[in-house]
Amino acid sequence: MRVLIPAKKDENPFFDQVMLHSKHTFVFGGLKEDISSYTAVVIHWPEQLFNWQEPTDQELDSLKTTFKKWKQQVNLLYVVHNLHPHQRPTLQFKKLYDIVEGMANVMVHFGQYSRDFFRTRFPDCEHRVIPHPLYLDFYKTYDKTIARRQLHIPEVAAVLIAPGSIRSTAERNMILQAFKRLNQPNKLLLVPKMLRIQKEVLNFPGRYRLKRIFDINKWIRQFKERREKKKGLYFNYKYLSPDDLALYMCAADVVLLPRLELLNAGTLFLALTYKKIVAGPKTGNLSEVLKQLGMPGFDPQFPNSAADALQEAFTLFRENNKIDEERLITYQPENVARKWDILIENSVKNGFSIH
Repeated sequence: MRVLIPAKKDENPFFDQVMLHSKHTFVFGGLKEDISSYTAVVIHWPEQLFNWQEPTDQELDSLKTTFKKWKQQVNLLYVVHNLHPHQRPTLQFKKLYDIVEGMANVMVHFGQYSRDFFRTRFPDCEHRVIPHPLYLDFYKTYDKTIARRQLHIPEVAAVLIAPGSIRSTAERNMILQAFKRLNQPNKLLLVPKMLRIQKEVLNFPGRYRLKRIFDINKWIRQFKERREKKKGLYFNYKYLSPDDLALYMCAADVVLLPRLELLNAGTLFLALTYKKIVAGPKTGNLSEVLKQLGMPGFDPQFPNSAADALQEAFTLFRENNKIDEERLITYQPENVARKWDILIENSVKNGFSIH
């Protein structure tokens, strides 16, 4: 069976795991596709439908027309990644979410929290829970000693990593305060994509002529980086390739999920892919996974509680606690893909009871 994803392929590799192990063929296309050759339509982030650009009212009207036409032949399956627009909560993006949520035949959730929340709002829609897969087939694995050597991290360091793009000063402050309060010898903090508070630009007459000999702003940045590293702070502010991110993950001992408000977090499953001890916020679908795996959580309403969760995580690490492999079976890509295959087969128009 052929399944249309009406968007350009996203950099996020999460669904690659499903496509790799599924018996069906997933095709990336656009809103002008001839739907007659497809069995179903899968929508991930609604913003993808317009290549992450804010849609006009005319484009939104056209989208509704397209969905109505498609729904005469196939069902629309919407994967609920977020409660709100992923990038900017503008009026146009909110309208876009309303259209996708209101016209979906099936909503696919990563946990019970999401399913219960949306089932109340959309009782006529079919709601199914399919777990988020691990990233087993995408990211490389490095020996911890080799990873630390390449990143110039001492072998004896107790390394905490906060993966994912840090999006706000609140997240940044939570990470730094939790790390500061952590009672752990030789502690070191890795942030692969830290939020830069302000760009260090020093302007003065003759700076551009001087730059050919000595770049003062580059020197300031390097000075700050050296000062940060003396405090055990290893920050990266630029894009990291998947291989570089894998290197960072393999060098770490414990993972902190640096989010205060969210429904899902792919970084949690990235951490589980590397079988790392995780401390994360008890919010959305994350609470279920953290509880199931016996991982410490913190209350995002009280960011200071992140330090306590972090302390517990390092205690688990020092005691050589391991993630129960059997509890990860649910998130194995082939098992997740099997659930998707069943859903797609059942969602053939006039198949199971969906509207």
